[in-house]
Amino acid sequence: LPEIEGTVVEMSSGTPRLVRDGKITVEWQQEGLRKPRFVTGGFGRTAIGLSKDGKKIILVTVEPPNRRQGRRGIPLNDLAAIMVDNGSFQAMNYDGGSSATMVIEDTTVSPPGGTRTSRKISTALMVVKSKQ
Repeated sequence: LPEIEGTVVEMSSGTPRLVRDGKITVEWQQEGLRKPRFVTGGFGRTAIGLSKDGKKIILVTVEPPNRRQGRRGIPLNDLAAIMVDNGSFQAMNYDGGSSATMVIEDTTVSPPGGTRTSRKISTALMVVKSKQ
């Protein structure tokens, strides 16, 4: 991983790690997760990845299951494969489930379970263009 210069102001975490050095790892047992269904079940997912050169962030959201809309969710191994396919050299799972949502420029492109638009949530990861 690239060295971080300066003071870290904000930090985020998730579990489990999905990709290590470009290879699918899904390190759920090493990280102490005890529910195999969380790993193998079809759930809404969110993940963050970093390219090999550390210059690109890869963000992925998989919509949560919804029978009426034909959505099934995915297991963590499939999420890890998506991350690698999209250029992640390192990646980890974030919170997902029914709140998994992606909004790009005020448009909900991946709605949370049971809705067509966004809903109130307690936390979010936002990426904004810096004023450079």
